[in-house]
This record gives sequence, structure tokens and C-alpha cells, in this order.
Amino acid sequence: MVPQLALGGLVAGAVPVVATPPVLGLTANRRNLAVMCFVGASVAFAVGMVLQLSGPYSGVMGVQPTACSLALVRYDQIDSDSRTA
Repeated sequence: MVPQLALGGLVAGAVPVVATPPVLGLTANRRNLAVMCFVGASVAFAVGMVLQLSGPYSGVMGVQPTACSLALVRYDQIDSDSRTA
């Protein structure tokens, strides 16, 4: 789980990223609006990914715990192979 302070910092950092261009005086033409929509969507995607990956065994992006245990077994095999070589 993502700590509440880190999540708050992520959202607090995202707000200036999205709000800076209009504050600096970008005009509201189609090109600038398209760029701002892309930036906003990118920030929203990043925040969503952080929230999804905070619970690796549940949710849409969840994996089964057996996947991690199998990976650990394989890492141990790789380590033992490198020691014998």
C-alpha cells in the first residue's frame, strides 16, 4: 500500500505540472489544449499506475503470489549455478 503522505505528495506534485502552462500564459488554441489534455492524461495514468501497483496481488494488474515464489526459486537456481561455475 502506498503511504498516504507519498500519495498526497504525488497528487500535490501533479497539480503544478498541469496548472503551470495556463498560469504562464498559454493561449487556449487547439494545439495547446491538445498538449494540456495529453499532459493531464499522462499524469492521471501515472497516478493510476501507482495506485494499481501498490497492491501487487489484487486489482486489475494483480499477480498470483505463486508467480513471485517461482521467481525466487529461479533466482536461487541462478545463484547456485553461478557459484559452481
